Amino acid sequence: MDKSALSVSLPELDRESGVPIYQQIERHFVDQIRRKRIPSHTPVLGAVDLAEQLGISHLTVRQSYKRLVEQGLLYSIRGKGTFVAERRARKVLGVAVSAEFIRSSRSSGVYAAVAQTLHRLATEHGYALKMIVCTTPYVRQVHGELDDMDRAALEEAHMYGLFVSGMALPDSIVEELAERGVRMVSLPSDDTRAIDNKVVVDRSSMLSLPVQYAHSRGVARPGVIYLDLEDRPDRKKRILSVFAEYGYDLNPAHVVGVSRASAFGGQLAADHLIRGYRKMDALICYDDLLAQGVCAACIKHDVNVPDDLLLIAHANKEITPPYLVPVARVSVDIMRMARLAFEKMICLIERKESSHIPSAVEPTLIPERAPAYVGEEIALNLV
Repeated sequence: MDKSALSVSLPELDRESGVPIYQQIERHFVDQIRRKRIPSHTPVLGAVDLAEQLGISHLTVRQSYKRLVEQGLLYSIRGKGTFVAERRARKVLGVAVSAEFIRSSRSSGVYAAVAQTLHRLATEHGYALKMIVCTTPYVRQVHGELDDMDRAALEEAHMYGLFVSGMALPDSIVEELAERGVRMVSLPSDDTRAIDNKVVVDRSSMLSLPVQYAHSRGVARPGVIYLDLEDRPDRKKRILSVFAEYGYDLNPAHVVGVSRASAFGGQLAADHLIRGYRKMDALICYDDLLAQGVCAACIKHDVNVPDDLLLIAHANKEITPPYLVPVARVSVDIMRMARLAFEKMICLIERKESSHIPSAVEPTLIPERAPAYVGEEIALNLV
């Protein structure tokens, strides 16, 4: 055993914390390396030696080391051991997304599309872009908690800037990052209220466009499905008020909130409305992922769209596959949002005025198209 390896302090394990041992070891090294308490190229104890001193399995230590190597914090030389990697200064920008949203979409949907555009722009301007998937569930973020591993991941982007996409970082974390000089731009959601620089969708238009279209088509008895997040307790009230502006007196029972964005949740909500609201002549869905399940529910119940039911949904092509029924879509130019966010970030980094860059993107409504036949089995596989 190399005696110089003993200069690396041993992690203190808490077997009662509920945090896996391999994560505790990983966090210890992340903290030590990032705080520059361990010089570059310092050898660390071999997995067997460290496991023996900690009284755990060497396989657990190997798992931690493997993850640290993948993060670029350690490197291994066959026959010589494992060492602390050199931390070279890089022009890094991060994109923080919530694992909840990533899991909800099979290809990470709109957030992947945003990241692709940001990656291209970053490369053109000489930056590296790192996708940071934060594991903290949405509700815990709203209440101001952030997992230690999420904090460690966010530090990867601290040199220049961080795009926050599709998640709500707690205000306390935003303030903490700002104090350390991290520039931040939020897109395509304005949920992170403490971030000054945002690129958002005009929410009033997102609510009113489907109602305008339904009214123009002579809809008399609409149903509504929307994403009911805990930090937006008044969203149902706002939806009802928008309908009231166009002369609709909606029964609140016909406005169904779904607590989690998923195609399955959309299908369950649509099942409920189709079965219980026989006179419904239009269904408005205020969420991309929920809309996929709504389409599958229509096929399952032999509801002909749009002849039996006019279906109007939020549906960006980046997050939804081609619809199986002719849906009127409310869409947002996601690529434009990414470009505007990047322009704002460059202005922040270069300390330039950014007030000339638009902060809101207007949605557009695309009327229903002619139906395209797709087998029922494939349709139902959406969910």
